[in-house]
Amino acid sequence: MRLLATFAAASLLTSCGTVIPYEADASDIHGRMVFIAHIDSMNPNVDWEAALKKAQKRCRVWGFDKAEAFAGIRRNCTNSAIYDGIGGCTDWELERVYQCTNEPGSL
Repeated sequence: MRLLATFAAASLLTSCGTVIPYEADASDIHGRMVFIAHIDSMNPNVDWEAALKKAQKRCRVWGFDKAEAFAGIRRNCTNSAIYDGIGGCTDWELERVYQCTNEPGSL
């Protein structure tokens, strides 16, 4: 019985999936990109590694060597009318900024 309960819990957790951030803004002049992910309390998992790979690819197209994420992720409640019963927001927009590194043309 315990094994069945563990399997059911694991299936529920993996069925929610992972949110892949999308590129919301980019500036080749500044070598900077902004990626955004929308999450809720039912699916809080974000694949920031996928966003980094997209940022690195964009940086190489612009002539830079790589990309790095700025420290911190901006978190904004996107619907203040929805609460989880204890006063917290359940729908969030997460924003992370990536910066290209190295000088253009140094490849």
